[in-house]
Amino acid sequence: MPGVQPSQLRIDIGAGNGGDAEELQMLAGRLRGELLASDVGAVERAPGEPPPEGAKGPAGDSAGTLLITLSNSAAVAALVGVFQSWLKRNRGRSITIQLGKDRIEARNVPAEELSVLIETWMKNRERG
Repeated sequence: MPGVQPSQLRIDIGAGNGGDAEELQMLAGRLRGELLASDVGAVERAPGEPPPEGAKGPAGDSAGTLLITLSNSAAVAALVGVFQSWLKRNRGRSITIQLGKDRIEARNVPAEELSVLIETWMKNRERG
């Protein structure tokens, strides 16, 4: 993955049926704002191919992708809370979290299960 640091989480948003690059860009922008407000650390849009001539946003393959550099270990709890809230409000959407080659996908997961899923995944990553 060009442009992704080993310590960064890569977040890919799935728009569900019928989602396009413009919708993904909007969803990613809203999620980015929520993440920044929760003080998880740096949240950037993933670099991608230049948009096609006349397009309103980035190319479809990077429109729904964010890169998160966590500020500290406590930021994981904030991250889980934001994802829980976002998925609850955006039914039918998904979030894929990737760190290095390890990844998990959350779609239609109850809040309690999402919390356990992400926290367990992060703890397993820390153990190596």
